[in-house]
Amino acid sequence: MKIIIHYFLLFVALVATTGCDKDDNYYPAPEFEGDPTAEYIEANVDFDTQISQENSDPDTFYTYFCLCNASDHKIYFTLTFCPTKNDEFIDHMNGLVDPGKKYTNRFVTSNWSMDVPGLITTFSPLITEMEVYYDVDDKYGPVRFPSGIEEKYSDFTQRFKTRQICDPGQWIYEEFTPRRARWTYILTNEDYERAKMMSGK
Repeated sequence: MKIIIHYFLLFVALVATTGCDKDDNYYPAPEFEGDPTAEYIEANVDFDTQISQENSDPDTFYTYFCLCNASDHKIYFTLTFCPTKNDEFIDHMNGLVDPGKKYTNRFVTSNWSMDVPGLITTFSPLITEMEVYYDVDDKYGPVRFPSGIEEKYSDFTQRFKTRQICDPGQWIYEEFTPRRARWTYILTNEDYERAKMMSGK
C-alpha cells in the first residue's frame, strides 16, 4: 500500500511540474530594452507629436497602436474599434507601411461617453476586426491589392504557439501613464509566409 501511495504522490508531483505551465508554450511578445519602435521610421504623425496633441482632461484616455514593418513587403492594415455595446460608435485606423517603417495612431476613449472605462488593455471585445494586405500598390492613386495575399481576423480571444498577429499576447503593451498606453507589433517575413499560406498562394 505504501508503494502505491508513493507512486501516486510521485505522479501528482510530475503533473504539477509539467502540466501547469502550458501558457509558457505560447508564442511570446518580443522583449526589448527601451523603445521597441525606435529603429523604424514613422509613416504617420510621429508618437511625440501625437502625445503633444493630447488634452489634459483626466477622463480622456489615449491608447496607441503601432505596427512596425520588419518584413520585405509593403503592407496596408486596418483596425476596427467599437467601444460601445450597441455599436453606436465605430472607429477605424488604417495605414500604409513600407519595409523599415512604422505606423502609429490612436483610439481615444473617455469615461463619460463610451463603455470603455479607461485605456484599452485588452483587444476583445473592443477591437472587432483586423486586416493586413501584403505587396500592395499605391503608385497611381488608391491602394490596390494585386498580390491577393491578405489576412483578416475578428477573434482576438485565443493564444497561439506559432506567430499570429491576431494574438494580443504577441503584441508589446506599454503603459506610460494612467491615461496613455501603446500596443506594438513587429511584423516580419514570417507573418507574410503565414498570410501567403492562408491566401492559398
